[in-house]
Amino acid sequence: MRSKRQAKTNDPSVNELEADVAYFDARLSMLGKPVTRYQKAQEVAYRLLEGLLIKNLVRKRNKLLHRVRSKKQQS
Repeated sequence: MRSKRQAKTNDPSVNELEADVAYFDARLSMLGKPVTRYQKAQEVAYRLLEGLLIKNLVRKRNKLLHRVRSKKQQS
């Protein structure tokens, strides 16, 4: 569940991003080898979205890791 701050900023959590990546990975697996133009377009769209989600997930994880390390150094 999203906190009030996240709902306001529309900033997905790490868990939400991981779930979205898993969703597109499953869609690609179900798609198999695309045959029609529509299926090929789906594959392109899914791969693009999955790549963007992964990029955002890595950025978010690095940000959280940096925050944790900063707190440890302050202690």
